[in-house]
Amino acid sequence: MNLGSATIIKITGNAPKILLPQSFYDRAKNIKKLSFGAKEITCNVEKSDTEAIGVSELIIDSLHLPIDLQVHLFLKDDTLKLGPLVGVFTAGFTDSKLRPIGERSLLFAKYLAAGQYAGTIPFVFGVHQIDFEKKVINGLFFTAQGWTEHEVPFPDVIYDRLPNRKSESFHIIKKVKDTLKRKFQIPWYNPGFFDKWTIHELASKSKELKNHFPETILTPSLSDITEIIEKYGGCFLKPVNGSLGYGIYKILKREDQYYCRYRNNVGNRLRRFQSLEKLIEVQFKGNSLSSYICQQPIELLTYKNKPYDFRIHTNKNNEGRWEMSAIAIKTAGTGSVTTHTRFGGKVKALPEVLVPNILAENVTNRLKSFTLSLSNYLEKNVDGYMCEIGYDIGIDTLGEMWVFEANSKPGRSIFSHPDLKANELKTRTMPFEYAIYLVDPSKNQVGLTRLNER
Repeated sequence: MNLGSATIIKITGNAPKILLPQSFYDRAKNIKKLSFGAKEITCNVEKSDTEAIGVSELIIDSLHLPIDLQVHLFLKDDTLKLGPLVGVFTAGFTDSKLRPIGERSLLFAKYLAAGQYAGTIPFVFGVHQIDFEKKVINGLFFTAQGWTEHEVPFPDVIYDRLPNRKSESFHIIKKVKDTLKRKFQIPWYNPGFFDKWTIHELASKSKELKNHFPETILTPSLSDITEIIEKYGGCFLKPVNGSLGYGIYKILKREDQYYCRYRNNVGNRLRRFQSLEKLIEVQFKGNSLSSYICQQPIELLTYKNKPYDFRIHTNKNNEGRWEMSAIAIKTAGTGSVTTHTRFGGKVKALPEVLVPNILAENVTNRLKSFTLSLSNYLEKNVDGYMCEIGYDIGIDTLGEMWVFEANSKPGRSIFSHPDLKANELKTRTMPFEYAIYLVDPSKNQVGLTRLNER
């Protein structure tokens, strides 16, 4: 049972004592144990005359408990749990005190601020901050004074914020992740990056979803590409594990000519070829397409003669249910294959493109209903606890919806738009609200199991 939240303050004395405000004391006066993260201590309970939770120095030292932070209180039988303690797992640490996670330090500072706002105790850590013998982590906290280090117990839950597939593939990271999940039974949420083919294969098994995914061929041969082009007048070639729009080629056939749009380090390019064979030979330089998919092109709706699609974020809330947390429109840059902002794409709030009327409301409701259904479907068919998914979805000239991307760690470029500031905060806060749900034994089996294991 989640009793609510309050601030922790330190009280003098070496006895294992905790002072609870009246609002908590009446429900928790019979507790015998206090826990924080993976650590637990026997304690005595007294009534406090303030609204803060007073904790003795002995308990603070034994539990490695930070003070002056807002925490939630969870009651299960004779144990009162403080927290949740949320470990944000990542890679790419530096020796800098000001920027301990390099260029991403500001982003993580914002995440931790959102975690505190949600009522959790969040910290950042990586493989080298873990002491498996003592079962503690030298975590990075962000306070008004900047970045500080504090030794804490193993957390209640771990929020996966690894930066890319490369870091995810490192042996040491795989080993640490497996140890924390299996040996120490710590729920690990937001696991893994999606790849395009896996998502397509999952969707193809659903009668309701499969028709919203473009026809796609994995590891296409020249004849496969020819077949798609003859059927649709063109195709897209995309890396299976690609991200941020890199490595994408759009091929169109006009009469007997093949036109290829792509981007290199110079910029957006358009080249013409006399044959498809020559195009593949030149653009892929003899390399196979084993890591590519060939995909049906979609004639998207346009704004000022530029195609656009929708970026939609869905997040799990504190009840464990999916919500649409943000939606924006991205228009393609001049000569660009995609709507990515780094390639000249522009972010637009919906009213800038869709006239606010019943039709626009209908489009929004359709997208919301569809993405929530898709999120629920993916959650049931992908291992691990998912908390956020970002989608790139297009609507064609006939009004049909098409899924181009599903990202388990979506980019945040749309939040540069001033009209999406509230959504930006919401999408940072909701992963920590979901952590509270995971820890609460009255709401789900995860929290109940964690308390019973102590």
